[in-house]
Amino acid sequence: MDAGRKRSGSGCAEPSKKKERLFREEWKRGRSWLKFDGHLMTCTICKTHAKPSQTSAGNKRNAWIEGCRRVKLDVVKEHQQSLMHRNCEAAEKTVLGLPTSGGMFATQFAKRDHAVTLAMKLLFFIVKQNIALEKWNDLKGLVC
Repeated sequence: MDAGRKRSGSGCAEPSKKKERLFREEWKRGRSWLKFDGHLMTCTICKTHAKPSQTSAGNKRNAWIEGCRRVKLDVVKEHQQSLMHRNCEAAEKTVLGLPTSGGMFATQFAKRDHAVTLAMKLLFFIVKQNIALEKWNDLKGLVC
């Protein structure tokens, strides 16, 4: 690393010389996660899905969660290809029920998990309402 640069996490080093760079709205095309508030770029997907171990390394914070000061398309592309961002994108797709890079198996596991959660909610409702268990199959047939 150059002595003239300091690291602020996730490929978002801050240059030592201040050079005004302009954010271009076209960078957002195909990147709905990219936000710019006038000074900092952030990644909404990583803010939502990053694990605590990914958000800080020692005392350094991840700049894409707190805000990246280097307004440059290359920095955006570098973040987009980072392992943390790809993992967070996969987590977002799982939440939305979309296929991930894990393909068919990841989608099937997500569907199974959703089905188990739904069955548990139904069972909780039946027990709480004191509904006879003979009605379980009829009720399950309505939902599943």
